[in-house]
Amino acid sequence: MPARSVFGRAPAESVPHIALFAGHGETTRALRAIDWAATPLGGPGDWPEGLRTGLSISLGAAVPMAVLWGRDLRQIHNDACLPLLGAARAAGALLRPAAECWSPVWAALGPLAERVMRDGEAGRIGGQVPGVPFPADRGLGGERVYTICCAPLPGRDGEVGGVLCTFHDTTGHDTTGAPAYTAAGALAPRPRAAPADPPAVVRDERVLLVVDDPEMRDYLERVLGEHWTTRAVTSGAEAIDLIRAEAFGIVLADSDAPQADGVDLVAEIRADPLTESLPVVLLSARAGEEVSGGLRTGADDHLIKPFSGKELVVRVGAHLIMGRLRRTREIRLSPGEEGFRALADAAPALVWAADAARRCEFVNRAWCEYTGRTAEQEVGHGWMDGVHPGDLPLISGTTYDEFARRAPFDLEYRLRRADGSYGWLAVRGVPRVDRDGEFAGFVGACVDITRRKRHQERLGVLAEITTALDATDALSERLTRTGTTLTTRFADQCSVEVSGPDSRTWRLMHARAGTGEPEVRVPAETLERWLEAGAQPSPAPGAPGACPDTPNTIVSPITVHGRVLGALTLVGGDGRAPYDGEDRVVAAELARRLALHLDYARLLHVERLARRTVESAAARGARLQELTASLSRALTVEQVAGVVAGHAKAVLDADAVVVMPTAGRSLTTVAVAAAGDEAWAAEPARDADHPLARAMRDRTPRWTADGVAGLASLPLAVGTQVVGGLAVRLAEPREFTAEEQEELTAIAGLGAYALQRAGRFDTEHRMAATLQRSLLPDRLPNVPGLTTWAKYLTASAEVTVGGDWYDLVPLEDDRVAVVIGDVSGNGVTAAAIMGQIRSTLSAYLLEGHDPATALAKTARMAERLGPELMTTVCCGVLHLSSGRFEYANAGHPPPLVRCPDGRIRTLRSAVAPPLGVGGPDDYGSFTETLPPGSVLVMYTDGLVERRGEPIDLGMRRLTARLATAPSSLEGLGERLISLVGPPGSDDTAVLLIRTSGRPLDLELSVPAARGDLGDLRHRLSRWLRVAHLSRLEEYEFLLACSEAVANAAEHGHRFGDGAISVSGRITAGLVTIKVRDGGGWRDPHPSDRGRGIALMRAVMDSVSIDQTGDGTTVRMRRRLPGKEPA
Repeated sequence: MPARSVFGRAPAESVPHIALFAGHGETTRALRAIDWAATPLGGPGDWPEGLRTGLSISLGAAVPMAVLWGRDLRQIHNDACLPLLGAARAAGALLRPAAECWSPVWAALGPLAERVMRDGEAGRIGGQVPGVPFPADRGLGGERVYTICCAPLPGRDGEVGGVLCTFHDTTGHDTTGAPAYTAAGALAPRPRAAPADPPAVVRDERVLLVVDDPEMRDYLERVLGEHWTTRAVTSGAEAIDLIRAEAFGIVLADSDAPQADGVDLVAEIRADPLTESLPVVLLSARAGEEVSGGLRTGADDHLIKPFSGKELVVRVGAHLIMGRLRRTREIRLSPGEEGFRALADAAPALVWAADAARRCEFVNRAWCEYTGRTAEQEVGHGWMDGVHPGDLPLISGTTYDEFARRAPFDLEYRLRRADGSYGWLAVRGVPRVDRDGEFAGFVGACVDITRRKRHQERLGVLAEITTALDATDALSERLTRTGTTLTTRFADQCSVEVSGPDSRTWRLMHARAGTGEPEVRVPAETLERWLEAGAQPSPAPGAPGACPDTPNTIVSPITVHGRVLGALTLVGGDGRAPYDGEDRVVAAELARRLALHLDYARLLHVERLARRTVESAAARGARLQELTASLSRALTVEQVAGVVAGHAKAVLDADAVVVMPTAGRSLTTVAVAAAGDEAWAAEPARDADHPLARAMRDRTPRWTADGVAGLASLPLAVGTQVVGGLAVRLAEPREFTAEEQEELTAIAGLGAYALQRAGRFDTEHRMAATLQRSLLPDRLPNVPGLTTWAKYLTASAEVTVGGDWYDLVPLEDDRVAVVIGDVSGNGVTAAAIMGQIRSTLSAYLLEGHDPATALAKTARMAERLGPELMTTVCCGVLHLSSGRFEYANAGHPPPLVRCPDGRIRTLRSAVAPPLGVGGPDDYGSFTETLPPGSVLVMYTDGLVERRGEPIDLGMRRLTARLATAPSSLEGLGERLISLVGPPGSDDTAVLLIRTSGRPLDLELSVPAARGDLGDLRHRLSRWLRVAHLSRLEEYEFLLACSEAVANAAEHGHRFGDGAISVSGRITAGLVTIKVRDGGGWRDPHPSDRGRGIALMRAVMDSVSIDQTGDGTTVRMRRRLPGKEPA
């Protein structure tokens, strides 16, 4: 049956508990219809986990169970409770106090429930009759007797919030020998009934009891001791030691006792390969989650207290037989033995026996209940009718081979269950011999491993879908792969449905299993519309509804950050086992993962749309920036109008005209930009009813399109004052697009402000921006041997100027001045003072003053600027050849150095006041040597100061970031600048300088006899790299030096013996090269072919030639330009 729309009739508030109330039973249908927000329990989204867990257990259980919640114990029961309540009490029993629902047994149940709520300890009462006789046609005959077990459910803040009640039908059970709880919950022994004898094959087994209650331990030893040897311990740790030291056939552990700790004991036994096959039976007074936990951990069975001695012996005997089968290779056992049949029928596993001819001769009661067939139908080869067709070859081959070899075998196969679905069985078969020792066939046991297999399948589905979702960026492909995987391994049908912006249901994917490949539909148009809707405002949050009339269905909401996107619906088929709680958990996880990918796909799509919009807006912004720049250069009204008209024409490839009103209220044409006939431009000025004239009167743009051309008429207005008008005519009769209208409106707005030259903020903003650009260096000069990086950030985006600055000033020889400073405050005033101080300090440093003297002289000047603003400065002089750094500090944060080995050093600094507040005559000078490869870090306090915290914390943060930042100077700078605090804190400037360590001096010797100058050029080129030359500049240096060396070789040595000396020196702003030979030049002859000296003088700033008796020396000098490296 196809799944109904998951957005059916259910209200939006049902979303959080769809999985909890899934199913098609009478009670779950009633629970889905309740308006929970109006009940004492409130909305399910706010329920404690204990309540949700209790309901998950009880609503999915086949035995009668009820959750009693809150101090007044309001009841939520499952369908299995309805026969116990009867029609009269069942009507309206949901959410009523339990005392009103269970009046026949409340005298006993009430005190027990109150004690569980008070003490948090489980308990039970036996022999209770709810008071509703079963009808005769049910075949149960009159009143039924129940044992009621009560377990605590956790509420909020560690308190007990409710009680989980389980009703066990004990009608006809012999409980006279079973221990029963007293009022205090202790166990007291009672007389036993004589149990049946187990078969001889297991009478030599030993039983280990792990029980810390002495009365229960004594009871178990007396009942089991008549048939087997028992050993008792009180803790799980003792049990593990014994199991590893001695042989036992079975372990009985009390899961209620804290010392025995039965569930943990099971886990430890199953984790050890030597003990994993040992049968373990748990004893518990608590039904539900604790028992389920033990079975999930690996327990073979559980007994709910109180139990009869007969039941205990039968269960233990059955598990001993199954344990013997697990670990033996041959067993002496007859299926006709009455004790074997009784124990096999009591065993929870499926027990079978086959004769030597491979014919089944016995199946136990569990087998018949599992398959829904009689023993007569299963014997012989009838049992194979239920084997899954895909497993028949395995069954036939294995049984044939193992019967022939007469060896134990293990296999797994699928067998049809009573409900028509297939379950997985793990089979262990062991050869059996008769009394004479002859091979008589096989006996074996099957354990239902469907849960394990389904768990593995669930994990596989999760892994496969996760891989499918991550394998491609296309959402349609992800949904297709998801649908294929789900309908192949988990469901017969599945669908993904979402809420559209029109509040209707949109199906993004629907898949259906078939005989071949699954049929998966992902409608591309719907998917694209849903993705597009991600950029639109969302409607009120919708919610998927349940599918109450579709059996074997799971509906899991697809939610992201509390928003419901839609739902994942899974529908099982006739060949699949009914979905259980774990399937719902998997479905919820699938929905969660799907939600993340759906949300990511939608966000990505919105981002792409936004990117296109931003790119378009960026292009318009760039054009408007160009317009703004042009308008800022225009001085007269005619110039401004010409810029506006010309820009409008260029943007739309259309004709444009700008008009202005005159004193007589008429219009005059100021500027025209037209590709052809300009006659139309006179129309707005002549026609008082022209659309442009009306637009100026109304101060409202008009967009018209007649049969000839589209026309835009825009007023140029500032506030209520109209200063002009702009008309733009398209070449074709079409409407203006929204983007064109937006850009023309922006052009008109900018043009209006430019025409009026008003708007104080805009004017100041433009002036401030121009001022800031003029005060800070546009780029740092190239200094040989240094690599630099700098950045300046203002305190906020609104203020583009401030008082922070940095400077790099090449000095004479191999020195360069380094400065960083901070004028308190920001804005134009701070920037103006900064400009004066920066210029003054740079001038003193250029004059040759050391840093301390330069600071003292600049401080005298700063005092005359007024005391309103003070200035902190750190300046120094770096010697390029030696790495010596001489510096002085006026109240500024100390520089840092990152050494080549990664160490961070803070440079020493004198305690001196800022400039402008009466500083000392001597600011104190310090000297440090920076090893090659060091990075000098200079910064203003905006990098380390944050409001409300000490500056030492900021310094430690800076030092830590510096130690772990990338080695590249740009990467290092960006990591440091990310330390800047929130906007509005302070301006920030950062200057980084790295010393290269490359030599600035050159000494070469070139043989005069060798005519090849290649080696000279190569070595000279490597030396010149430190000067950051362009390729052309480097070529010119090589050309001049090569000419000088060639002349020395030819004229000084006649290409004979001797050597030519080439030396050079690079300073902060100058390159000097000297070429000297030891011979004697001959005077140039008019017929000489060479023009080397002319070439050298053409590319060098100065060339001098000195001739002596010892040889000739050519000196060439060229200043370095202040530009970025090529």
